[in-house]
Amino acid sequence: MADAPDNPLAPRTRPPYYAGAPIEFAGYVDDFDRTICAMEFSLDDGASWTAYPTAAVDKSRGVNWRFVYTPEAPGRYLLKVRPVTEDGEPSALVAGFAFEALPAGGLEGRTRAMLKVEDGCVNFCTYCIIPYARGPVRSLPMAEAEAEAKRLAEEGYREIVLTGIEISSWGQDLRDGTGLIDLVEAVCAAAPGARVRLGSLEPRTITGEFCRRAARLPNLCPHFHLSMQSGCDATLKRMNRKYDTARYYESVRLLRESFARPAITTDLIVGFPGETEEEFTDTLAFVERCAFSSMHIFPYSRRPGTPAAGMSGQIPRAEQEARAGRAGLLAARLEGEYLAGWVGATLPVLFEEETDGCWRGHAPNYVEVRAPAAENLHNVLGNVVITGVQDTRLMGVLES
Repeated sequence: MADAPDNPLAPRTRPPYYAGAPIEFAGYVDDFDRTICAMEFSLDDGASWTAYPTAAVDKSRGVNWRFVYTPEAPGRYLLKVRPVTEDGEPSALVAGFAFEALPAGGLEGRTRAMLKVEDGCVNFCTYCIIPYARGPVRSLPMAEAEAEAKRLAEEGYREIVLTGIEISSWGQDLRDGTGLIDLVEAVCAAAPGARVRLGSLEPRTITGEFCRRAARLPNLCPHFHLSMQSGCDATLKRMNRKYDTARYYESVRLLRESFARPAITTDLIVGFPGETEEEFTDTLAFVERCAFSSMHIFPYSRRPGTPAAGMSGQIPRAEQEARAGRAGLLAARLEGEYLAGWVGATLPVLFEEETDGCWRGHAPNYVEVRAPAAENLHNVLGNVVITGVQDTRLMGVLES
């Protein structure tokens, strides 16, 4: 028994999953017509079904079973599938995937809303458990994303963040030729009065065409989080990342050519199995070259069930933390240099809350900005003249 490559146990409708909204699950099992006579399904909320093969299934696309479930409440559902053989006995468990509902929106009184447009991942990085736990890519159809963005803007949100497990993969499963930049253009057009911010991106998403089209969108935030993980080609290969440092830097170059001082942020894993001092030094040099505006730095964490967990050359925790500290010092210096470059400039700031006598908010580059003000500026977009840097934030005064 095996799932067809393009049709793992995945819902045919797209997340997010709402109470009362049907989810259609579909998949493929070898020898359904000969050995398997039915499929038993159950969910962790106690619901269960038995389904039989019908002429309606599309075997040309590798689908020979499907059923629809309508949840009573949004949440986490674990699908379990047991094929039933001709003698009526259930066979071993085929597979189970967790699917999580995440209705679009934010907390009451917030200025920023999250719009989940994608779930799942098929990159299979050697350190990551997500592809095994969350299943393949499922994309929110463009029309639904547009409608959700329009609704969020009408509810008063001034910023919409496109999120997902791996939003760079958006559209792969739709098979209609659309990709992430098509979605971004549609969402920006659907909510022209709201800023649109992108979640974490796979570096190869950034191409010349992506940048040309993105740069034309007036409400797209010039903040790009390019997941890097390592600045050493040998380490990237062991991680099973799909790019090298040359391709990564090409993305950085394209963004800086297309946007005025964009914020380019990243993630870095230090102490990955087999990472030598020389490899780590290469990573620090590459970080310096990219000049990130901000970084998230993590010591490698062993995840049971992943290929990296069984690799030789596991780095002692003390050395991992030492490397994280060294990388952190470099990241702090680069962030300070990026912030200092904004002194004297004027930035549009979406204000969120009052803190210590100042109103704080974020500029399009996602830098925190604070400015003194007597009036209530919650959810107000105002121009701030930047006068200085304080820790990891910019300080300024409201433009008169």
